[in-house]
Amino acid sequence: MLTVVLAGCSLTTTSRSGGSATDGQAAGPIPSQLTSPSIDTQAVKAVLDARAAAVTSGDAAAYLSTVDPIDPRSRKAQAQVFTRLQQLSWSVWNYTINDVTLVDSVEGQSQPHLTAQVRLDYKLGEIDTATAQASEQIDLIARNGTWYVTKEESTRNPLLWQVADLTVLHQDQMLVIGIGPVPVSELKLMGQSEAAALNAVQRVISPSRVRRAVIIEPANSAMLGTLLDRPADSLSQIAAVTTTGTGDGRAGADRVWINRQPYLGLAQVGQEIVLRHETTHLVMRAASTSTTPMWLEEGFAEFIGYHNSGVPLSVAAGDVLGPVANGQIPSALPAADVFDGSRPNLGVAYHQAWTACLWLAEQLGTAGLVTFYDQVAAGTASDPESNVDAALAQVGLTRTQLIAGWRASLKSWAAGGSLPS
Repeated sequence: MLTVVLAGCSLTTTSRSGGSATDGQAAGPIPSQLTSPSIDTQAVKAVLDARAAAVTSGDAAAYLSTVDPIDPRSRKAQAQVFTRLQQLSWSVWNYTINDVTLVDSVEGQSQPHLTAQVRLDYKLGEIDTATAQASEQIDLIARNGTWYVTKEESTRNPLLWQVADLTVLHQDQMLVIGIGPVPVSELKLMGQSEAAALNAVQRVISPSRVRRAVIIEPANSAMLGTLLDRPADSLSQIAAVTTTGTGDGRAGADRVWINRQPYLGLAQVGQEIVLRHETTHLVMRAASTSTTPMWLEEGFAEFIGYHNSGVPLSVAAGDVLGPVANGQIPSALPAADVFDGSRPNLGVAYHQAWTACLWLAEQLGTAGLVTFYDQVAAGTASDPESNVDAALAQVGLTRTQLIAGWRASLKSWAAGGSLPS
């Protein structure tokens, strides 16, 4: 019997609503309300601009010149972070100052201190097509009239280079990043598996869709939970998660996060299904918006994940077909909230969504299902289900027909009827 820990639902780091950010190199103007007789905000900005330039140029000496010169602990910690940063290639790294606060006093220190609340914009080389954002707090100290950084940290969940040492493998338009003690051999195998997943997904969807991937494998579930700002136990049923990475829900800086222990516990076919599922989110990210309901996003990813896997529907969707055989037939498509990783019946939600997409594929064909997905994503209604209704109308179907046809197929499949391949 096949046991598959679920591929994770696609997540955003804040919400699913869109936003915008520029890729410019300048940190931007200091808002006028920040100007204070006691704080030279332009001097603070100059330090952060120099720090940003050092990251994009890979200049360790320039980076450390922005760090408190007489605090060995701070210099060691920030040198370690810079080493991690330089294992990646940053085409954009900008600080925009949102607020500056003068600290009255620091125990044992007579020099002026301040904290700067900043927005960090960053972009990974040619892999990302959009700039990601993070909110940070940067602490600075003045020595002989010059401001130096003493600490820089995210104000929310830590960023991947702020947790542990990195191991980074580059492969064409793909990065595989291990965080903490993850064996290089394991990361190499992950890269090979993801390359195969990309090929498999694009054969089904379209070879012209973007093929870039950043795969991140933290050493353990606790570390993954910290990085995603989620309790580790909410990830216990999930082998992988895809996030947009931008911080405001836009596509273009997507990440697949591997939940290492559950993922490694899967048979090879289970791992392949998980990676194809998550890679579908990567490939379809531009078509996965707030106008697309979760059941379609996750059901479609499951459809691609299981495509040509050789796993029978009666096995993979046993958690749905078993209850159906006993007369427990779902009356509606799963709502967005049931895809929460902490839900005990998470697998049922995934497989209900998958079987609905199977029914659609039987009516429209695989290419037609891809087109249907794109049409839903292109919808203009704020309610995702209204966009589904509009896309159904374009192919001569209604929601009533979808629900009725799906339920009839579930009954047929549960009774041993002809199963989709």
